Amino acid sequence: MVLLLALLTHHLLDSISYCLTNGVQFSFQGILFTDHQTPEQVRETVRLVRSETPEMGGRFGYPNKRFIGFQPRIAQMDHARRVDEIVLLFMIEKAVAVDNIEEICSIPGVDMIQFGPSDYCMSRGWNVKDHREEARAAERHCIEVALAHGVQPRCEIHSVEAAKCYMDLRVRHFCLGDQLVQF
Repeated sequence: MVLLLALLTHHLLDSISYCLTNGVQFSFQGILFTDHQTPEQVRETVRLVRSETPEMGGRFGYPNKRFIGFQPRIAQMDHARRVDEIVLLFMIEKAVAVDNIEEICSIPGVDMIQFGPSDYCMSRGWNVKDHREEARAAERHCIEVALAHGVQPRCEIHSVEAAKCYMDLRVRHFCLGDQLVQF
């Protein structure tokens, strides 16, 4: 049973790595990661996406796939630089992730974070409509911590006008989406 679990875990990690590296190889210039709760999970994801060089310590090698500005004979270290420039954005959407936000934002390679109010409230056993102020306080906390660590926060808004309050908090990155319609 333990061996089977170890094999399944290894296979799952390999599957995640395969999906990540294929996304990167097919010209993704930024990746949004969901469902990370702990700093350990974030560290492992960063390691999977960063170049396999002594400086970065990642696992991403030199694949023969098409990148933006495809150059079939690009030097290996030029390739490593373009891989290491991919923006890594992590959703902070579970209570555990909010509790770990200081450590998550201190991990080298975390470029951006985005708070997810619906999953956050659900992980607390709440409905957003009943706990708006608590969810907003958690979001503000995440924004402040991210900025203090040099990590850019991105906020999901339902209208251009909604950006004003976030801009006052020094947020400069936005996504027009559906989660904050109920927020």
